Amino acid sequence: MNMVWTRCGVLVCLAVVGSPVFAQSLRTVAFTGLAAQNGLGGEGTYGGFGTSTINNDGQVAFLAQYVPDVGAPAVAIWSEGGGVGPQLVAADGYPAAGVVRGAYASLSSALPFINDAGQVLFRGNLQVGAGGVTTADNSGVWIADAGQQPSLVLREGDPVPDSATTFGEQTGVIDRNFAKFNAAGVATVHHRLPNTGSSANDFGIWIEAIGQPTQTIAREGFQAAGYPSGSAYYSSLAASPTLNDNGIVAYYGTTTNFPGQPATDEAIWMGTPGNVQRILQGGDAAPGLPGASFVDLETPSINNAGGYAFVGFTDTDVAGVWASRTGGPLQLRYSGYEQPFHSHGTEAIEQFGSVYLNAAGDVAFRSQTLDRPGGTNDVDLNTNQTLWADSADAGLRLIGREGDHPVGTPEGVEFAGFFDPAINAAGQVAFLAELRGDDVVFQNNQALFVEDTNGVLHFVARKGETIDVDDGPGVDERTIAAFGFWNGSGNEDGLRSSFNDSGQLVFSAAFTDGTGGVFVSSLVATATGTPGDFNGDGLVNLADYTLWRNNLGAADDAVINNAGDGLPGVDSTDYEVWKSHFGQSDSAGVESARVPEPSTLALLMLAILYGVRRRSATVRF
Repeated sequence: MNMVWTRCGVLVCLAVVGSPVFAQSLRTVAFTGLAAQNGLGGEGTYGGFGTSTINNDGQVAFLAQYVPDVGAPAVAIWSEGGGVGPQLVAADGYPAAGVVRGAYASLSSALPFINDAGQVLFRGNLQVGAGGVTTADNSGVWIADAGQQPSLVLREGDPVPDSATTFGEQTGVIDRNFAKFNAAGVATVHHRLPNTGSSANDFGIWIEAIGQPTQTIAREGFQAAGYPSGSAYYSSLAASPTLNDNGIVAYYGTTTNFPGQPATDEAIWMGTPGNVQRILQGGDAAPGLPGASFVDLETPSINNAGGYAFVGFTDTDVAGVWASRTGGPLQLRYSGYEQPFHSHGTEAIEQFGSVYLNAAGDVAFRSQTLDRPGGTNDVDLNTNQTLWADSADAGLRLIGREGDHPVGTPEGVEFAGFFDPAINAAGQVAFLAELRGDDVVFQNNQALFVEDTNGVLHFVARKGETIDVDDGPGVDERTIAAFGFWNGSGNEDGLRSSFNDSGQLVFSAAFTDGTGGVFVSSLVATATGTPGDFNGDGLVNLADYTLWRNNLGAADDAVINNAGDGLPGVDSTDYEVWKSHFGQSDSAGVESARVPEPSTLALLMLAILYGVRRRSATVRF
């Protein structure tokens, strides 16, 4: 059973071209055929792989197929949040937390999040019949603590607060935007209720946490925050909210003067249960555009400093990106009339993808310039898609433009389009792009890119590229058949992230030989976690020594996760850093073992690698 799931159908199918991503920039989190403990005393191996996400400690949560030594394969969720390597969180057919004699089912749509505390949020189904489960209560939302023990926080059939209705199916909730999850272990659930009998009051936003009752943020048909009592009601809350680490929820919606009537206004709100404020509404002046007012708004991206950023449209037919970086005055960051590549005056309009705001108040977004209906200006449809970032220090900068040559690809290859970007606290941007040009076909027309802290763009992987999946001294290149990257996050907005604030990037891959894996690239990573943790897995152990030894003499410390002595070059002083921190982890922070000398370590690692390879040799994807 081959499994690769990606966001929004972004499935990257590949053929062999180009040069490999070298092993020193990759950590193999899990790989087909490697041992995978099930947490119940049994043994098995990994099969195929699905969605993967990463937190700011470099810990990864991912979906994978579990192939037990005895029994049928099952879809499962693993997490490194416990600080001791991947641990099983949940698996199809295994006991479901919070449901006596219940069992998980259909976790392929689980879409796990991992937060900075190592907790994991996921959704899933329950086996009908097991533990008395029926089709009326066979889905739920769970949060696993840092020990990877899940708790059921919301189940189909649970009562909706202050209402006679109940929550419906959890696995079908607003697709990928069913929830947001912050570092404090709080989740927002954006839900469409099935039993209201009216489309005028079926959407809402609720707060969930382990051991806490469900709390309402907003619901259609109820009083709209920021308006006099009885004067305005929410008429639409169909757009998914965002959530920062302080528990602030931001959302967009429309209001009406009477419940069930057409919308008369739209607005953006921010706040916590019982303390929500309207911060902007239709008709408010649009900063930076004299005489213009907002007529259309979108859900904002937010950060922990109280900043927010959003795409808006004005009554003068101008689309733009506005931002309050850290909760200060709202400013226009970009509009179609500032586009430097098209002298389109009033004859073109701008379209935007979602905007993402980081901890520093920087934003990243993509845009497309189009001819206005009836306009006379020619817009070049071969160069009209662009990817941008904007910061307080450097201002607006172009990251990529349709028609430009992408770094790391042969001459004659061009950018053809961009997916939503991810931006971290350092202002680095990672993104998936479509390609066109010489020798570009469906089998090699997408690639993954990432910026370093100087804003220099680097190539990570392309359809058809080979990567070295061996973390040890050997070389084991596999040709990618498909890979997944979860694009679009600012890392303080509650969205699941594939690109953390240290510059580590996680992606899953399937290979042409039927194997697959989950990998963390530290190609542009800055120092993170514990010194000596050269592979960024949260542990200082033998695997880090092997990575140091294999890269001894390298000029760039990025190959050891910038976790050495802080000076350019991989040398003996980096080994001393590793030696002095051996046995430590991001969670423990204390020595737990005597440090072997290099000769002993080399023998130990060879023995371990030999044992792993012998075990995995007969296991297929």
